[in-house]
Amino acid sequence: MLSLFLVFLLLILTVKFRFEIFYSRDESGSFFQTRLCLGSLRLPLPAGLFRPLSSAKSQKRTPNILNLVSESRRSVRIFARFIQEIHEFDLSIILGTGDPFLTAVGCGGLWSVCSPIMAVLQQKGKLNCVPRVDILPDYSNVRLTVKLHCIFQFLLGQIIIDELYNMGTFLAGRRRTKET
Repeated sequence: MLSLFLVFLLLILTVKFRFEIFYSRDESGSFFQTRLCLGSLRLPLPAGLFRPLSSAKSQKRTPNILNLVSESRRSVRIFARFIQEIHEFDLSIILGTGDPFLTAVGCGGLWSVCSPIMAVLQQKGKLNCVPRVDILPDYSNVRLTVKLHCIFQFLLGQIIIDELYNMGTFLAGRRRTKET
């Protein structure tokens, strides 16, 4: 029984997991789907798995711009920490505010957010594909359409080892500060 558990543990720690994410939002509503991929096997994850996160966020007050920036930085940090390889990244955004000036400024702002994220991911060697990012203005209509398709891969064992290392360096730093 113990040997079966150790084989299962070794398998879990060394198998490369892939997640496939589909997200789309337009005038008719939003759609979110994730799949866990193990080899050629693709298992859709239940939609209710991510619902508690979205309902907890919707109960909060409308966040200001500083909260949005800090949340996006935290999300990017977590994403960059756990994801080891990105095999496909397609992002398409159509933005229209009704005012040509605000639409142009909004599209430029979206490009200024997306470009550094792609550069960091490519610099760290996590991007194994050519990302397709389209941010298009719609000067005549008021709308926001977002389509995202992303496939990323991680090793569960590598995440555990990295987190144990981070915890060890954190505890070692705390001991040094207590000694001084």
